[in-house]
Amino acid sequence: MAKTVKNTEPKPAPKAEKRPPILYKPDIRFAFIAALAGLFLYANSIQNSYLLDDYAVITNNQYVQQGIKGIPKIFSSDIWHFENANLGYFRPLSLVTFAIENQFFPNNPHISHAGNVVLYGLTGFFLCLLLMRVFSNYPPAFSLLASLLFMAHPLHTEVVANIKSRDEILSFLNLLIATYMLLRALPNTKPKSLTDNLNYKWLIASFVFFYLALLSKESAMTGVLVIPVLFYFTNRFTIKQLATISAPFFILVLLFQFHKYEAIGTFSGDKLTGIIDYPYSNSGQSFPATFAVFAWCIKLMLLPYPLLYSYAYNQIPVTGWSSLNTITGLIIACALLFILVKQLNTKGPLLSGLLIFGVTLAPGLAFVLLKGGMFAERFLYAPVLGFSLAVSALLFNAFRSRFEGPNLKYFLSDMRLSIPLLLILGTYSVETIARNTDWKDALTLYNVDVEAAPDNAQAHLHYGMGLVETGIASHTPQVKADNFSTGIIQLNRALQITTNIPGAYYEKGRAYQFLDGNIDSAVLCYNEAIFWGSNYALGYFGLAGLYQQTGQQQLASYYYNKGIEIDPNNKEGAQARIAHQKATGLDVKNFPGLATVSQADLNDSTKDFAYYNNTGQMYGKKGDYVTAIKYLEKSAQLNPNNANTWLNLSVCYGMTKNNTKAIEVLNKVLDIDPNNTTALNNLYITYDLIGQKEKSAEYKARLTRLQGK
Repeated sequence: MAKTVKNTEPKPAPKAEKRPPILYKPDIRFAFIAALAGLFLYANSIQNSYLLDDYAVITNNQYVQQGIKGIPKIFSSDIWHFENANLGYFRPLSLVTFAIENQFFPNNPHISHAGNVVLYGLTGFFLCLLLMRVFSNYPPAFSLLASLLFMAHPLHTEVVANIKSRDEILSFLNLLIATYMLLRALPNTKPKSLTDNLNYKWLIASFVFFYLALLSKESAMTGVLVIPVLFYFTNRFTIKQLATISAPFFILVLLFQFHKYEAIGTFSGDKLTGIIDYPYSNSGQSFPATFAVFAWCIKLMLLPYPLLYSYAYNQIPVTGWSSLNTITGLIIACALLFILVKQLNTKGPLLSGLLIFGVTLAPGLAFVLLKGGMFAERFLYAPVLGFSLAVSALLFNAFRSRFEGPNLKYFLSDMRLSIPLLLILGTYSVETIARNTDWKDALTLYNVDVEAAPDNAQAHLHYGMGLVETGIASHTPQVKADNFSTGIIQLNRALQITTNIPGAYYEKGRAYQFLDGNIDSAVLCYNEAIFWGSNYALGYFGLAGLYQQTGQQQLASYYYNKGIEIDPNNKEGAQARIAHQKATGLDVKNFPGLATVSQADLNDSTKDFAYYNNTGQMYGKKGDYVTAIKYLEKSAQLNPNNANTWLNLSVCYGMTKNNTKAIEVLNKVLDIDPNNTTALNNLYITYDLIGQKEKSAEYKARLTRLQGK
């Protein structure tokens, strides 16, 4: 009888039941901690003054100055309406809040700063509340950590400590609230249909806050992508349902665009190309510049020091694809894209952080790519959320058990986690609080940043302007002289970086006019301002005030009218013009013999040396030496070996009291013709005028020897 063989192979283990993920309830105490962190970090900014664009949106905005009465007009104007510009920026909500503040606390910067701090605290509250609902399968400590990293990051100082940037705070805050309310409106479990248990009150509230976000700043349009990205990680919705969720918000964006066009008459606004604010617009390098700026974004995310209020020309220089900044940015972009693709199969906060970072950074990079505009730290306000989520995800993966602990004390009891975490948050907090003090007032900010940005033309420009204006306001002669002198040095440094700065010439003109009554130098500077910015109204107002001061009332009237023609919203210019008309009875619209030179005319390739030489001589004979100089300089550039052109140019420099340039040009004449008696005679006279007797005698002796032959 055959034996039965016993099967000794192990039986397969029974399959473990798939447990549903643990869902954590939001802990509202954590949301309050995040809010208090924001209030604490920026409390010292409340003492700060107005500066930078605060004047444009508050003190110089006539609708804001009208208080509540001006609110209807705010809803029909570009934010830069009273700066004589329509850039397509329809952001009425922040202006409305300024108008309300101004109604009860007229031109009080401390109230406005306090408003920014409170709104930032609310941002921390709703951010933590939202993250705890989105990542409900993660312990609340995870959401608190991401919120605290966001709130403490020093990159936010430009937004919170600068009143004007309330548009950024309101946009992000309203988007957070809209997303939170939408999540409350939709079913808590995976729905077969989005209409299952839909709470319409929460839904309508979500739409309202999303539209408020759009009225705060156009960048809120990224919410159409941010909302589905966040909802994707709740594991409650299919791709089709996410698309359906986004659809109404896309419709609201279209409605907003229609509203904007009806209000300000444009979608994109006027195109600006000034090299200071749009450093990449004329170089044809906006594409490589985008990667260069991206590299700076990553650098500031990881190491937010030093921080700058301006990244204008030539803070992030670009020389094309060979630029180290460009190459670095391209490599980092490719690396992050690779990581993102590798993470696509996961539904974790690391992937969500990368996606949110990319989506919210896109408008800032588009500004560089499409308009050639400069980078600003406010571009990173929302992207810091993506960074914070990614860092929190990495820490969570390394210390999961600590996050799942019963309380915060347990969470911080592991020194391997608590030491680096407290070091990061502590360093961020210290730098944030310290940076707030840099924003105390304009001169403090400029003085700090000009040291950290020696090649930034705008930093030197603003510091020089601030010093000149302080000098004008001072009643102490020595203080005036010191401020004017230092201010001119800063303005000259800005002009060394790039000559195309009308404001620098204008402020130099004011310094010369008020410093020692150097009228000729002031006239030259004001004309330079007009030359580099034909629509720069302040140059015309500067000339008007100067000619009024020197008794040339017809010229004063002419330039007042030119200034108002260019900028009819200039309140001070308009008042000065009216006062001048009442005092003199003059209203001169045309003045024979005057001309405004344009850069386009000097760059006209169809015109030759003779045209510029003859035109320059014509204006010189009329006594318009400033205009003559421009044409003769162009003529000399085209034909540098023509001694007569240099001679005529030297005469014009002499007539405008620019003796240094006159001597320089006369020496060019002698380089071409060493025996030119006119040049030798003029050098002898010029050196004598400026008190250099030895040099004067030297050229007189040369002239005598030559004439005696």
